[in-house]
Amino acid sequence: ATDQDYAKEINLSEYAKGIYYLRITGKETNLVKKIIIRK
Repeated sequence: ATDQDYAKEINLSEYAKGIYYLRITGKETNLVKKIIIRK
């Protein structure tokens, strides 16, 4: 297996302001990132 970088752009413009949690799941890695939307 080789390491690969992966980028994905997510449009959050339709979301209301607030705090959201983004869950990123991979083969061997699971991450949760906090996203704060301010308008």
